[in-house]
Amino acid sequence: MSFDGLLIHLVDITTPTDTVGSSDRYGNPTLTATTVTGVRARVQQAQAEENLTNRDTRVTSFLMFVPAATVISGLSTIVWDGRSFRVQGEPWVVDGRNAPHHIEARLEEILG
Repeated sequence: MSFDGLLIHLVDITTPTDTVGSSDRYGNPTLTATTVTGVRARVQQAQAEENLTNRDTRVTSFLMFVPAATVISGLSTIVWDGRSFRVQGEPWVVDGRNAPHHIEARLEEILG
């Protein structure tokens, strides 16, 4: 099966980017979010845990695979099937024989 055949999910990726020359009243750069909808991806659960300290918190980790040309960073948020995720760390590019093959990103969903 080809890699494209494995990309069975559609996700929305929102990535904040710097607005050149614009800053808030404290001098911090103003970020503008860019959303790309309907990105073909594969999302699979990696781990789930529950933390009962102070409150009932459920943290679930996922691994997402997207084509190499996808714009995504460690500040991106992902919406898949009505669920919201944030990227853990920086996504990494997996190289093929002659060029980048795909991008892998760890996602985290926190509930509770």
